[in-house]
Amino acid sequence: MKQQSLDLDEDDLRLLRAMQKDASASQAALAEQAGVSPSLVSRRLARLREAGALRAIVGLVDAPRVGLTCAALIRIRPRAPSPAAARAWISPRCASS
Repeated sequence: MKQQSLDLDEDDLRLLRAMQKDASASQAALAEQAGVSPSLVSRRLARLREAGALRAIVGLVDAPRVGLTCAALIRIRPRAPSPAAARAWISPRCASS
């Protein structure tokens, strides 16, 4: 089922752009960036949330700054899917240094 798109005007688009730059900005700051009044920001944000245009307001974590490293889950399928073949492939790659 195709989802119907929202009818957004220029104020909505400028407000969404400002939100994407910094969603933690105050309504006054968003209003200034979008060129609209703070009361309009409040009403528009409420309407955009209700319509599903704003699904969530999230923070982006700087992973290295907080000590997180990259992790990956990798699924492999060996050509010879036997336990012995898997051990033979894994052993040299996972040996302790």
